[in-house]
Amino acid sequence: MTVTTERETVSGSPRPTSRRPAGRVDLCVADHVATVTLNDPESGNALTGSLCEELARVWARIRDDDDVRAIVIRAAGRDFSVSETDALGTWPKSHRVWKPLVTAVQGEITGGGLDCLAESEIVLCSDTAMLVGVDTGAGAATLEPSALAGLTRRLPLGTILRLTALGVDPRLSARGAMRLGIVSEVVSGDLLWSRADDVARSIARRPPAAVQAGVRAVWDLTGPVRRVTASGRPGAVP
Repeated sequence: MTVTTERETVSGSPRPTSRRPAGRVDLCVADHVATVTLNDPESGNALTGSLCEELARVWARIRDDDDVRAIVIRAAGRDFSVSETDALGTWPKSHRVWKPLVTAVQGEITGGGLDCLAESEIVLCSDTAMLVGVDTGAGAATLEPSALAGLTRRLPLGTILRLTALGVDPRLSARGAMRLGIVSEVVSGDLLWSRADDVARSIARRPPAAVQAGVRAVWDLTGPVRRVTASGRPGAVP
């Protein structure tokens, strides 16, 4: 993987960066924060096979880079990810990346993109973001098994049972998702990326070994993260 070094300006101050040339996924490392940008806005950042392959390579690099202490994932264009495909094995925990993940969502997030929220320590949304589920035709969306597994890490059991029985609004607003506990914070769209960067840099200032051990312990306690094995079947991350 070719990496170039340049300087980037964030919040008015220049800082050294390590940047991977842009494809469908752009990676920039600065101040111990890896910023991953889904960069296929023409498709709505759909989770195609090629985009997921690029993400897998990015997670491997982040996992093996001791300079990275926190991760921001965000998306170029109108929507975070509009995709009907499953995202099993796409997101960082499935690749044994225990560095805290801050996810910044704008526009719509659907399908496998929703699985990213389940693997995030902190979820930020723009005030116009929309979580889109599978409409049952009765005014409520069903919860897919992968979504249920992820929600057990973010929501109280009673809330999950209620959502399982009654469903959720098929177009759940950012503020509605925050009331449920799925979203951590809602901000103005023009502040979304800078707020995500600020949160990640706050994480990066903490002792990395202790933080990552804590993240791994929490995920171990709440059940194994699923990944795709060589056979194409789901398996637990060791």
